Amino acid sequence: MGTKTQAKITSVNVVKGVADEKEKLSSIRNLLFGEEVERLDAKIKEHYDFFNDRLNSLEKLIKSTSQKIEKEIRSATKEINQSLNVHNSEHLAQEDKLEQKIIDFNSRFKEFKNHTQKDLKETHHELDEVAKQIYNSLEKEVKKLTKKIDQTSKELSSNKADRKTLACLLESMANNLNDSKE
Repeated sequence: MGTKTQAKITSVNVVKGVADEKEKLSSIRNLLFGEEVERLDAKIKEHYDFFNDRLNSLEKLIKSTSQKIEKEIRSATKEINQSLNVHNSEHLAQEDKLEQKIIDFNSRFKEFKNHTQKDLKETHHELDEVAKQIYNSLEKEVKKLTKKIDQTSKELSSNKADRKTLACLLESMANNLNDSKE
């Protein structure tokens, strides 16, 4: 144990000696280079203060510029939103007008369809009535003519009229038929 303790004491003395030598060396340096070190320290402080001031002014400039930009962005955003709202309102108004026009068109189309169907039914009914009247009228005329032909045929048979009289009679009957058609 004695050697260990002695080694520790020796290393402490060596460390103390090194520290003393460092202090001495520092003192010598200070004597030789003291003014230069002070001048350099002053220059360094001057540069530090200059750059610190420049940094502070740049920070202020960046802060004010970012505030201006932020304000302009808010203003532009507000204008864009207002413009969008106006356009949206216009589109909604146009949409409402178009929807109303479509509703009006649909109601008019239904009305037109109903009137057309009604008119077509009425026209069809009237045509049916006229067709029935024409048919009945033609049927009566055909019956009359058939009776007349039968009667004339009986008369011809009974009277034994010649062919010329028969031709005249048939011609007059044809004329009567033509007249009744018109």
